[in-house]
Amino acid sequence: MTNSKTNNKPNIICTWVGSVEIFRVDGTEADICDAARRSTGKDLKNDSELTDRDKALIKKLFLEEHTSPFEMVGVVFHIKCPLFVLGQLVRHRTFSFNVFSQRYSEVGNQESISEDFYIPDVVFKQPEDRFKYTSNEYVDSKLLEEFNEDLRELSKLALLKYKKFRDLIPKEQRRFFLPTNTMTSLILKGDLHNLIKFFKLRLADDCQFETRIIATSMYSLVKSRFPVVAELFEREVLTGCRYSEIQKFKL
Repeated sequence: MTNSKTNNKPNIICTWVGSVEIFRVDGTEADICDAARRSTGKDLKNDSELTDRDKALIKKLFLEEHTSPFEMVGVVFHIKCPLFVLGQLVRHRTFSFNVFSQRYSEVGNQESISEDFYIPDVVFKQPEDRFKYTSNEYVDSKLLEEFNEDLRELSKLALLKYKKFRDLIPKEQRRFFLPTNTMTSLILKGDLHNLIKFFKLRLADDCQFETRIIATSMYSLVKSRFPVVAELFEREVLTGCRYSEIQKFKL
């Protein structure tokens, strides 16, 4: 996992699943306080520096679930991820999205198959409990190699068939060949209140591993911009949900 930083704050996090980049940050924690104080008719400070009184106000708003001030700030992300991760991101319908269009744009312009398709670094064992979707145990290196070899073969074949009909059939139908591990990109916009609800679900242990990696990257970038809110979230929300010690450490 690699970070790119500006003003000591990371702007992009690259992982083996994809990448998450800050496209734009709308507002600061001071703006949360100004939005809350507007309800009492007080003048806005327009000051990005938080006082102890501001921090106490944010804590009160968070604990008492006064959510509208947190909707006044937000983040716009540029995300690269596999299609199956995109399918889980768009379930959060309070976000706004604009996704790379396989109808308008050609797929398969990268130099290697691993850039066009997601090939996992880790694969998990099938759990014995039929009510569980996955396990925390990795398969051995031999099975991982066999799995990835078949996945690369299938991905190459899909891309070959996709390109075979390039001059005969439009992209919007040739994309039928493309599997769910095809890489895509999107712009995602969310306000802080709904991002917190997203993190509560997508940082949990029962979320799919790859989606959790993307969500963890998003959270790390949000945390660097809204540290007071992040501290409250970790103390008041994460501790009461389904998060492993490893996942907490990664945050």
